[in-house]
Amino acid sequence: MMTVVNTSDIRVDLKVKRDEIDFLIRRFLSHGEDHVFDELFRKMYAPLCHFALRVVNEKSAAEEVVSDVFLKIWNHREFIEISTSAKSYLYMSVRNKALDFLRKEKKNANQSDIAEAASFEDDSVTAIDMLAYEDMNRRVQIAIRGLPPKCREIFRLSREEGLKYAEIANQLELSVKTIETQMGRALRHMRAQLL
Repeated sequence: MMTVVNTSDIRVDLKVKRDEIDFLIRRFLSHGEDHVFDELFRKMYAPLCHFALRVVNEKSAAEEVVSDVFLKIWNHREFIEISTSAKSYLYMSVRNKALDFLRKEKKNANQSDIAEAASFEDDSVTAIDMLAYEDMNRRVQIAIRGLPPKCREIFRLSREEGLKYAEIANQLELSVKTIETQMGRALRHMRAQLL
């Protein structure tokens, strides 16, 4: 499934071609080919760890952030739609995951670290990519607001809070099957609104 790579053993090639990464991630998302994912992982793991390290300032945390992003791509490949360049998508995903990490560790990190990291941009992410990302994020938020209230609550608990279906069912006093049904409806609605 996923190859584990130690960043200290890899020469960080920060000039991985954008078109090559676009091709790999789009091929993986459309065909789900394991070898394509492995190649994407090998090419982008070290540069993304290097980027994440500049945000979280801790090697193991940076590696965890990048691994989580790749795991999310692997697990949600049927639902991921990329409207910007794939390389920019990867960097923005890592940036957002790194900020989430800092927020969760805020008892150890002061607020200025989080604010500084939030304003941090990598040279690989262009202004156009940022605008496209912000536009897509705005469209996603509008689509989420268009969900029925209970469906929206379940979707947010799953996607934003990271709760498992059983945890959501327990918290809302509903069956796991109801959660699965509502998430199915939410995902169909999101795809219809965003495609």
